[in-house]
Amino acid sequence: MALEIPRDIEKTLPPRVRTDLAAFSSKQQQTFVDLYKKRERNKTIMIILSIFFPIQMFFLGKVGLGIIFWLTLGGLGIWWFVEIFLTAGRTDSYNSNMAEEILADIKVS
Repeated sequence: MALEIPRDIEKTLPPRVRTDLAAFSSKQQQTFVDLYKKRERNKTIMIILSIFFPIQMFFLGKVGLGIIFWLTLGGLGIWWFVEIFLTAGRTDSYNSNMAEEILADIKVS
């Protein structure tokens, strides 16, 4: 069955997820897209958060790291500055892991 995933989502998915989705029915693909859209984190918004109000780690599932960040006041500003550049990669990693989790959940059900 042809992959019916929107292009903006498809290009962000890991290759293994795209391959597995191609074998899914249209209904399963739509379920994946719906769940992915609900849980996906927007890279631009996460970067803006990291600059102006650094709470992005909590949104990316790094609660412990977020607490340490706040307790150290962003490493006295040094960690805060570095985090601005790390956030894009962390967001991509979060979205990839989340896509694989959704895929595994759909396979089970």
